[in-house]
Amino acid sequence: MVHFKPISALDLAAGYSYTRATESNGISSAARYNQFNLSQYYSLSKRTGLYALEAYQRASGQTIGNNGVSIINATADIGDGQNSAPSSSRSQFAAGVGIIHRF
Repeated sequence: MVHFKPISALDLAAGYSYTRATESNGISSAARYNQFNLSQYYSLSKRTGLYALEAYQRASGQTIGNNGVSIINATADIGDGQNSAPSSSRSQFAAGVGIIHRF
């Protein structure tokens, strides 16, 4: 993760993660996931700020399907794999913006 604060009101960050599964259960090309993240925060006052978050993930290789038996192509899945919306393809982009007010 890289963190940069060019001015006192602006906070920027970037990150990268790589995940590789194992080659087992008949899988010859293990699943690999590359994920890039960006975040920006702009302070409007001591207690209020604006933020934006972006993430991009690219998957490759194979993994075990939901039934625990079949071998399928890996798909991208940003966030919690149990509760998020997995992509129907090998890549996925997610973004969010908001305002924070601390009481």
